[in-house]
Amino acid sequence: MRRPQIVGFESQIEARSASVRAEGRSPARRLGARLRRTLAAALRAGIATIAAATPLGAQGDGYTLSFSEEIGLAGGEVEVAVLLDFPNAPESVSGWSFGVCHDDLVDVIDVAQGSTTASLDPVFYADNVFPGSGWTVAVVIDFFSEVLLEPGSGYELMVAEYALLEIGTATLDYCNTLGVPPVAIQIADESGAASNVVLEEGTIEVGEVPPFLFRAGSATAAPGAEAVIAIEMDNLQAVDGFSFGLGHDAAVASLEAIDPGPAVAALNGGMGASFFHADLAPAAGSGGTVICLASTAPPFDTFAAGSAHAIAEFRYSIDAQAADGTTAALEFLDGLGTLPVAVAVAVQGTSASAATEPGALQVSGTPVSGDPEFVRGDATADGEIALLDAVKILNWLFGEEEIACVDAADANDNGSAALDDALFVLSFLFLDGAAIPPPAGACGLDATPDALECESFAGC
Repeated sequence: MRRPQIVGFESQIEARSASVRAEGRSPARRLGARLRRTLAAALRAGIATIAAATPLGAQGDGYTLSFSEEIGLAGGEVEVAVLLDFPNAPESVSGWSFGVCHDDLVDVIDVAQGSTTASLDPVFYADNVFPGSGWTVAVVIDFFSEVLLEPGSGYELMVAEYALLEIGTATLDYCNTLGVPPVAIQIADESGAASNVVLEEGTIEVGEVPPFLFRAGSATAAPGAEAVIAIEMDNLQAVDGFSFGLGHDAAVASLEAIDPGPAVAALNGGMGASFFHADLAPAAGSGGTVICLASTAPPFDTFAAGSAHAIAEFRYSIDAQAADGTTAALEFLDGLGTLPVAVAVAVQGTSASAATEPGALQVSGTPVSGDPEFVRGDATADGEIALLDAVKILNWLFGEEEIACVDAADANDNGSAALDDALFVLSFLFLDGAAIPPPAGACGLDATPDALECESFAGC
């Protein structure tokens, strides 16, 4: 059981006493009266754990206590936030107290101050955990009500951690039955104990842990860039192998490679899986398929029972024309491939289906070009435009030399590399001809769409 924390109480009294002296008032009388009123409000707020229940009023101009709704798997844990809303209440809040009870599907592990409470740095804070039943809390923000919680919504008062014990819908209720004496459910406003407090029941959905689960990750990348998605497997028992298909939107990305994940590479003493087959272009849809057998000869290795086994990495190239903000789902699919690949695991010679969690590709950022930078007109890629560049273009046209960056040979930027480009360079150099279009004079990318290629450019 935690002891209450009273922070800075003496310093507040001393500061208040000095203030009333300076104003010519009687410190003992004025301060004593104010302190009695403040402590009385604290008592009414349940800080001294009053047993009376709080009257409930109509929602709208009152105070509403609620819970965040959470879901999780049996055997796991979740955090639930206690929220306070009073956007239209006539007065600010100076403190609160309440208990939270739960049913047998969950059990409270610990509680902590929520973000709002922590930011207020209250002078009095006390919480207690009652395993198997629930927990309580009591808070006074400021003994002299100089610091108050103003009307608003979404205030996070507390965060409670729960263990998920059984499958079902667990309920959380505000209660006034915990503690000796029991802690009351009360909100203290500037006038005392608020009477118009609405309490909303909370729920935690506790689901069954699937024996086998494939999980796709998510990634964010700019148009034209690469994105890597990790595929994980959870398995409650040892697995001999697995197979799955993962579909994607071909208009957003293209699948470039499928690599074994670290869990596959670690099999058989670090030699990797005995069989790992990936298909980047299976029939019956856009996506990729993987078939993996851990071991095909003694001593047989397996994927040990556990979670988050990193079994594969899918490498995607985001389309250069994909719109910023686009999201493409990555869905596990049955039936991809000429011989349909199932979403399944192999366990002791039999096949078992697996649950799935999809992933996503998010397009965000400045488009990335896959082409190298170059200097237009510098066909030799030697860093300057000279007579040799016109000669280089002519020799390339007649098949006597190669040009690694044909874009650079398109001196007039008309979308083709031909005799007129050699003449354009000569006119620019010796006849005061038109300037060479960008990128000229410095390395850059081709801003004019065309079919010309630039494999490499040594000068950039």
